[in-house]
Amino acid sequence: MYESVRGRAKRVLVIGPPPNDSAISPSAVLAPDGKLIVMDADAARVAEIRDRLSSEGFGTRATVIGGDPARMVYKLAGPFDVIFCGDA
Repeated sequence: MYESVRGRAKRVLVIGPPPNDSAISPSAVLAPDGKLIVMDADAARVAEIRDRLSSEGFGTRATVIGGDPARMVYKLAGPFDVIFCGDA
């Protein structure tokens, strides 16, 4: 299944920190015009994730939301092509 979405996902949701493994990562599945949304409860990690995504060139294609994902995820409109549950 993973190979079928590589580089083609238009909307990717990551709950928790994005995986560091480049073979299994949001950037590997995200289409060039895709949108990445990351949610994390830890404020320090949110800042770290924003910096990391900025340095990786995501720019306006990425949105990072701070707060408890269990309380925030219902506010997001789907569908998503891929959902990652990152390491806590």
